[in-house]
Amino acid sequence: MSKRPRDCIICGKPTETGEHVFPSALGGRRKDKGIYCKKHNHGLGSHVDVLQRQLAIFNGLLKVKPDRGDFKPAVILGSDEETYSIEGAEIGHLPDIAAILNEMKIGELSNLEIDPVHIPALKKYAKQMGLELTVIKTTEPVQRYVTEPYGFQLVLGGEDGMRSIAYLALTFVAHYWRDVARLPSLASIKEMLRSGAQYQEDDRVHPPVPAREFVYWSRVIESPPEVIHPTKLGHTIIICISRGRLLAYISLLDALTFIVSLGHVGQHSADRTVIVHVDPLENHFGNDWKVLEFDYALISDFDRDFFTGDIFASGYMHDRMHTVMARVMRHRDKAFAKDALEEFRSFANLGEGRAEKIRVFLKKRSQRLVNHIVRFSQADSRSNPIGVLVRQSAKRCLDGTPLRDDGLTEFGAKVLAETISTLHDQLMSLPDDFTFRDTWFIDFFDGDLAMASVARHLVMARSNLIARR
Repeated sequence: MSKRPRDCIICGKPTETGEHVFPSALGGRRKDKGIYCKKHNHGLGSHVDVLQRQLAIFNGLLKVKPDRGDFKPAVILGSDEETYSIEGAEIGHLPDIAAILNEMKIGELSNLEIDPVHIPALKKYAKQMGLELTVIKTTEPVQRYVTEPYGFQLVLGGEDGMRSIAYLALTFVAHYWRDVARLPSLASIKEMLRSGAQYQEDDRVHPPVPAREFVYWSRVIESPPEVIHPTKLGHTIIICISRGRLLAYISLLDALTFIVSLGHVGQHSADRTVIVHVDPLENHFGNDWKVLEFDYALISDFDRDFFTGDIFASGYMHDRMHTVMARVMRHRDKAFAKDALEEFRSFANLGEGRAEKIRVFLKKRSQRLVNHIVRFSQADSRSNPIGVLVRQSAKRCLDGTPLRDDGLTEFGAKVLAETISTLHDQLMSLPDDFTFRDTWFIDFFDGDLAMASVARHLVMARSNLIARR
């Protein structure tokens, strides 16, 4: 095998740094020191930033750990223009640090309603402003329940997003077919990557080259089966030479799919294909990639109009997004169940302290019980007298004045407390040799057991209220 070139595929200058073949922030762990010089490694990183922002909600829900450092919660803009953090099953509100500091007066004590977890960021921001912030006293944050659906702004594609896909395709070509990536016929796509407002100004190509000339929305390739990612939650990248044309197929999370036309590489370039399955949830190098190589073209020529014509109007994209979110939520629930089971098993030999630990354990996960109350309040149960009673009782938990600081009415807080008490007794009564299924805690919090317990206490609370009248 010939020695790998160490000249930048953009400008020809020596490469100085290792480039992640798949973005580190999205779980990529493979590096290649023979693709970009330091300047273009840094400059083209703006395309990685775009891809990271557009996939942030999925990476947050899946808790994708980057190559460098620990997992950091995804920061998402909500439909209410507020900022939220997503960390697996946990969704939290991020305060406006600058606004909080602007409202404080130097030398005076201020009472702030802010989660203690955000105090380090508050101190850091104050220091940048030349101020020293001293925290005198903190109290435990008030539990707040979500009783209305979250709305998040999800942006996919667009000129910047399409450029990020083209960058991903070109980087994979350079990693596997180093000579092909340096052919003069790929100059046009390289110029496109160096144009656009997000690219660094001192190296920007003018006028901007439209990304839509190279990248097109596509449908998932259903066959051959080698193309489908084994986990259904990973990314698949295919690079292919077909009759002298260099093509790439990018499938993110086996749902967001694109075709990239990189250019003509000449009839002397033999047809061939490389398929790479990237598993962003695999933290161990060596297990994160699966590579398949073929001496024929897996992707033949394509009609660009077919891919862009009615992929959105037909509802196909909506269906794909629904599918991938369902997969993500299933994975998140399994991770939740695993964490809950590990914590619960740690209580096995605590003796008298076990009851209090279980109470805290249930309180920490009580949002999942509130979710059942919300669902019951929205259920259409007019044909079922008991269902009507449950629905009315559930609405009383959420609607009315005054609302407590946690978002529930006093009636709702009583229903929740009694439900937690019942589940607490059930956990305390489990024998030492009880056999847990892998998803036992999904059923316990989200399944029939929890729903039946919530419904029973809704009916009992409503009946007691009517009786007192």
